[in-house]
Amino acid sequence: MEFLRILATGVLALSLATSLGAQPISVRDGAGLTVTLKAPAHRVAALLSSAVDIIVALGAADRIAARTRYDTASAVARAANVGGGIDPSVEALVASRPDLFVVWKGQAGSTVVSRMRALGVPVYLVETKDTSALFATVRDLGALLGMTPRATAAATQLRAELRAVQAHRARARRLRAVYVISRSPVIISAASSYMGELISVAGADNPFHDVSGEFPTLSLEAFVARDPDVLIVGHRDDGGRQLIHLRDTPGWRDLRAVRTGAVIEVDGEQWGRPTLRAGALVRDLAEKLQRVTAPARPVK
Repeated sequence: MEFLRILATGVLALSLATSLGAQPISVRDGAGLTVTLKAPAHRVAALLSSAVDIIVALGAADRIAARTRYDTASAVARAANVGGGIDPSVEALVASRPDLFVVWKGQAGSTVVSRMRALGVPVYLVETKDTSALFATVRDLGALLGMTPRATAAATQLRAELRAVQAHRARARRLRAVYVISRSPVIISAASSYMGELISVAGADNPFHDVSGEFPTLSLEAFVARDPDVLIVGHRDDGGRQLIHLRDTPGWRDLRAVRTGAVIEVDGEQWGRPTLRAGALVRDLAEKLQRVTAPARPVK
């Protein structure tokens, strides 16, 4: 009975919106599927932190009805915590009465997405692979929230920030740098990935530009053979001691970047979220790259 009451409330809200003459909103999501709302979304259930960040940046934090346990910003503290992004509580999601469900594209075939669709909740699948996908997500979420002018302005500002950093670094030496996601096994961000594109804007070249996949796994031997000038790693709660650990680790300690101290620590959580904060991340990395003194070498 509770479920029927919740569903009836949602249907009534949509009917009222239609009767008041609201124009339908249609976009194509990250999977190329059409998402249509009869009116701007006001109760968004978002299981992807980057989407939550974008919605907050657009000034619509109060429209987030449900979030994961990982989204702890005070702006969304009042939204229902539905658990993990991969294994949320479906009951809690339904209870949040969403009029839009936002989730990572990789979960398209998941049980929770199927359940939301079965309940008639519009689903927007987010693509996160590169900066083009980020701008598409900003545009689409802006449209679905009825905030297109604000989303357009935010995207324009971000493009300007990225161009400014790129122009500033245009004549700087381009070092060979790679973001290391994991050391065991060795997992890196590809040159064509979101992280890889930000690194390029900041003024460095990925020595693994010819390796396929968004986050390829490599053997330690293959990684060491390319010998990057700079390693970029997400900082940990170890007081910035990653360089010390690398110097004590066989294979890694032989790398040029480790020997010269060219290991740059960044906010791994923020780098893993394609959001409107990308400009600040690139500026920070560009400044750190500028302080690195490793000799530049051409990408082969």
